[in-house]
Amino acid sequence: MIVHYPPQEKIVEISPSKTEKRAVALVMDYERKQGRNPEDVSKQKCGYDIKSDDRLIEVKGQSAKKPDFISLYKQALNKLGDNTIHYYIYLVYDLKGEPKLKILPPEKIFGNIEIEASFFIRGKVFKEIRDIKFD
Repeated sequence: MIVHYPPQEKIVEISPSKTEKRAVALVMDYERKQGRNPEDVSKQKCGYDIKSDDRLIEVKGQSAKKPDFISLYKQALNKLGDNTIHYYIYLVYDLKGEPKLKILPPEKIFGNIEIEASFFIRGKVFKEIRDIKFD
């Protein structure tokens, strides 16, 4: 699933792990400044990155100066169950310049989802196919 909010320019990513870590750190700091108690739960594979009081926050980090779209995975949304009313997306962008934050509340997220079919061939398939070395 892809949430288009708002459509502007193409996303140019820096290393996803660096982008994600920096975005999560910025959001954790922001949440503390708002008087909430954020906890990084990203390693728990629960469908979101931060639990901050009653907010379940998915952090999306982008290096683009103006965000174009963000991707959401069906499995992550399925894990929310009845908690969709507490699900927020914190979009941290312009990470190479002056980072900015957009907070998408549940009504913006679930009122604007556009579903696009994507097909994946998972890595386990590649393990079954022999490697060919280039001469």
